[in-house]
Amino acid sequence: MLITHIQLNRKAQNRENLFGIMTVHTKNYGRFMFNTIENYEEKIKEGQYIVSWSWSPRFGKHKLEITGVHKRKGIRIHSANYGRQLRGCIGLGTFGISQEIPTMVINSKLAVASLERMMMAKENEKVIIKIIDNEETADRIASREISTAISKIISDRVRRGHEVGLK
Repeated sequence: MLITHIQLNRKAQNRENLFGIMTVHTKNYGRFMFNTIENYEEKIKEGQYIVSWSWSPRFGKHKLEITGVHKRKGIRIHSANYGRQLRGCIGLGTFGISQEIPTMVINSKLAVASLERMMMAKENEKVIIKIIDNEETADRIASREISTAISKIISDRVRRGHEVGLK
């Protein structure tokens, strides 16, 4: 499988977790998607980095590493369910869509094994990962909820005004 690039769009956060969607773009097989989780306090800054294989002393085997992060080394893509399990790394989960901010990602080991399998053909090569911050902060979530509530109140009043003959 020929991976052309990877993109991580950060979508939402809660107190300690930062959630996103990782899209793996391939030349021959379309796109593959994963849910991601990061520790919000130790996240990688938005930007473009390199993903490649390297030896991990912690895991005792070759793992995917994100390199080119300013003043940081050993940042991996590995299994994790919660942000507190990560120190700047990215945890993967199987892809699912929800309107709610989740509390964890699921099937992490399966998701990591899938990505690693896709990257096997790239053992001696590098792939670009682009990380984009478009997460929903607590302020944005509150703002959206307030806007939705105001819109609902206005539409209810307009509808009631029409019901009693007021225009």
